[in-house]
Formats: sequence, C-alpha cells, structure tokens
Amino acid sequence: MNAIDYIVNYGVYTFEQKPFNEVDNTLMCQLTYLDWRGIIAGKPVRLQEAGEEFFRVHGEEQVGEDGNAEDDRLALALMYNSRRYRDMELMDYVDDDDWESEKQFGALTIQISRNMRYIAFEGTDSMIYSWKEDFNMAYMVPVPSQKLALEYLNSQLRKHRGSVMVGGHSKGGNLAVYAAVESGSDRIIRVYNNDGPGFAESYTSKPQYKKMLSRMITYLPHSSVIGTLMNSDIERIIVRSDGHGLVQQHDFLTWETRDGHFVHAAGFSDFSRFINESMNGWFRDLSLEEKAIFINTSYDTMRELGFNTVSDLDRKKAEFLVRLVRKFMSQDKGTKSLMAQTLVSLIKNSGMSFVNAFFLLRLNHAVQSSGEDKTRSQK
Repeated sequence: MNAIDYIVNYGVYTFEQKPFNEVDNTLMCQLTYLDWRGIIAGKPVRLQEAGEEFFRVHGEEQVGEDGNAEDDRLALALMYNSRRYRDMELMDYVDDDDWESEKQFGALTIQISRNMRYIAFEGTDSMIYSWKEDFNMAYMVPVPSQKLALEYLNSQLRKHRGSVMVGGHSKGGNLAVYAAVESGSDRIIRVYNNDGPGFAESYTSKPQYKKMLSRMITYLPHSSVIGTLMNSDIERIIVRSDGHGLVQQHDFLTWETRDGHFVHAAGFSDFSRFINESMNGWFRDLSLEEKAIFINTSYDTMRELGFNTVSDLDRKKAEFLVRLVRKFMSQDKGTKSLMAQTLVSLIKNSGMSFVNAFFLLRLNHAVQSSGEDKTRSQK
C-alpha cells in the first residue's frame, strides 16, 4: 500500500476520528506542486471547491511538476472528494520563480482544523535554475528561497494565532527547517522535512537550530539521496518505497503505508549509502570557494548550451561534460588546478573505477603542465 491507498482507506475518517499523521503531512506538501494561480490567493478556498476549479482550468494537462501526472491527478481527485480533506481551506498561495536571481519558491497555507494550520513549502521543479539554487545551499545560507520562506512563515504567524505545523518535500523540507529555525516561534509544534537536504555544519551548530531540534523530524525513503545531502542531526525515519530507483523513491506517493502510517525500513540501501558517503565526502573535501566555482561554472555551461530543464541535461550529458572540461581548461592556472582537484576529489570519494580515476589524474597532470607551459611562454 502507498499514499494513494492511504487516501482511499483513510479518506472516510475525519481528523477528529483519526488524528493528523506523517502520511497526511506529505499530502499537504503534494498540494504545493499544483498550479493554483487564479484559483487560490489570499481568500480561503475549500479543497473541494479548489479541486473542482483546478480541473476546470487545467483539464487533462499535467497536474504536478514532478512528471507523475496520472498519480498527481488521482491523488488530488481522491483528496477533494474525501471526508477527511474536502473541508480543509487553502489560502495564500505563492509561486515566485526567477531565472536571473536563481530563485524558485512556492508556498501554501492549509487550514486543517479550527486551531491548526499546516504551512507547506514547494520542492524543486524541473527547471535548471531551481536545481542551481539547491546546489547553492552547499556554500551559501541563506539562498533567496530560504529568505522568502522565512518571510512567508512570519507573515502566517502574524495572521494566525493558533498552533502551526511547517513542512515541505525535497528543497521544500530544507526551507521548512530554515524558516522554523530562524522564526523560533513557540507556536510551531512540528517541522516536517520530507527527503530534503540538510545544511552546512556551521549552521546546524547554531543555538537557534538546536532549540528547534526536538520539534523537527525527517522522513526518507530507503534509497534516499537528496535527503541525506549535507549535515543534519534531525531525527530520521527511514521508510520503505515501492518505487524503483532513486528518482521514483524520492516521490513520496510511492512510500509504503500500513495502518495509517509509513512502513519503516531497517536502514538505507547499499547503493544509497554509497552515493551519499561519496557526495558528502566530496563536499567535506572542498572549500566554500571550490564549491562556488565548480557549481557556478557548471551552471554557466548549461545556460550556454540552452538547457532549461533537467531533462535537457539528461538528454545531452556527453555534450555538457565535453563543454565543461573545455571551459575549465580555458581558465587561468589556479582555476584549472582547483577544478581538476575537485574532480579528482569526487572520484576519490565515489570509489569509481581505476580507469576513471586514472583518467582524472591524467587530466590533473595535463592542467598543471598546461599552466607551466603558459608560464614559460610568458617569460
């Protein structure tokens, strides 16, 4: 059973009969991926009315941003026709994306009961600049969407005097944690990070982070990658997923449920542990400057190639890598050396094959030799 089955089985119960739980939390986050422009603004709208209007506006168009259009449509239809969710009120929908400032931000407030609201932050969509902002988190706090998340949460706390829960999926989970920590409000009773990345250790060691820690929880599939990036000492619950591969498991509609709760897994899969030890080891090896240069150079290369979405990158990986290496080789000696060392660090931490490691070591040697030849020619 997954989240779709949960809606069918638990949709007949009100929240008074079956209290709000971790599966309900992910379904609140699911609503942030939908395009509510022209349907939800400041005025509260019942989910049943909003859902019906949504299908009138969008028809059979893809419902969500994650590519799982059929499941997205089914989940929405089941929710707004259910006794459990139909009377929830949706309000203050925000969708604020911008290429130039590398910003992608979405949020939605949901009135679950008279005294309880869930403030949900949208995760990363398929646009390249959205993923760029995610990677910026490796060397920058706050990024634009984190600032907006804090502003949004504080505005909701001013409007609503009762208790609130805060949550999000993927990048949205990171935004929920950041906003809750920086707000520090005692009215925040729970913070849900659903397979979202963590923070640099310099941030998780702050007193305000420690103060909020007991109210935060992270749910991750057993083959998680995104949710284990960077540092996090938040309580983790690893759940089973019926999805195949890292991308499908990141989709919480595939997470397994039983008796109204997620099915816990004994631990991460071997492949998940391998990937995350590699990536986190790589990030630990790099300075902030090295992270910034590598990430910004990669992003500039994608822009030059005209990539707009992650799918563009997936279709033309080889072209991207060739252009990226050429760009590195055209830089000054210091930048070339830094980039070569970065690539070698990635290979070292990933445990990739001897052939690949040998290739990158040769690349490093070529970079160094190129710099020496250039120096000699200038004398």
